[in-house]
Amino acid sequence: MPTRLSPVLSAISLSCALSAGALLWASSAEAQSPAKQCADQWKTAKAGGAVPAGQKRADYIKECRDRLAAQPGAAMPATQAAPANPLKPTPMAPAAAVPTAAPAQGTAPAAGEKAKKPMSPGMAAFHEREKKCGEEWRANTDQIKAQTPGITWPKYLSACNKRLKAAGQ
Repeated sequence: MPTRLSPVLSAISLSCALSAGALLWASSAEAQSPAKQCADQWKTAKAGGAVPAGQKRADYIKECRDRLAAQPGAAMPATQAAPANPLKPTPMAPAAAVPTAAPAQGTAPAAGEKAKKPMSPGMAAFHEREKKCGEEWRANTDQIKAQTPGITWPKYLSACNKRLKAAGQ
């Protein structure tokens, strides 16, 4: 016969679980990111009509983050270790010893931009075929549509890409 918990023990277990959840939620709310804090301030200012006319949300948040960073002991928390999610893999630190291709001169990413992965040879070839197909489409759209009723650019690109690829281009 299975053992059942008494109603009192069940109630205590439930209240402990709820208390632990509330405690975790409260501690994560205190450590809000600056972006979240600024977004909340934006909503409040927008609702109160305190946002200058023409100011965009992104500009407001940028200024707010700058203000928070300038405050001594500001709410800009150091990267705190968040509880690990067992369903997501942990991010690996970038390997410094992995050799990468040197970027071409003048292609260094601007501040705040991510460096782009170099294009594969197959993708570069596809882009060249796509350009050729686009030129054909723009030059002969009426003729192509007359020969093949109901054709659209995506359908034409697919057929043209296959044709050029088969021709070795």
